[in-house]
Amino acid sequence: MVPGTEWNEAEFSILLDNSRLSDAVLAGKLPGRSLQDIAAVMDIVHDYHTGAHISGMPMRVIIPRLKRGSWTCARCGKKY
Repeated sequence: MVPGTEWNEAEFSILLDNSRLSDAVLAGKLPGRSLQDIAAVMDIVHDYHTGAHISGMPMRVIIPRLKRGSWTCARCGKKY
């Protein structure tokens, strides 16, 4: 599980909509999240589209948002 509380849709949208920003800059846009929280969720996004096992992660918000598309993986730059 990602450290801290589960991400809400607004936070996750900020993360996806600003995927080209560094984790440190994103931390300024997400004041309740640590650099480690942000990095962990960015890694989940990358794992999702590469087909890696992501069981146990906060999927309630993440998966529906990823399935809608219009996002870019911050780790590899692939667009969806």
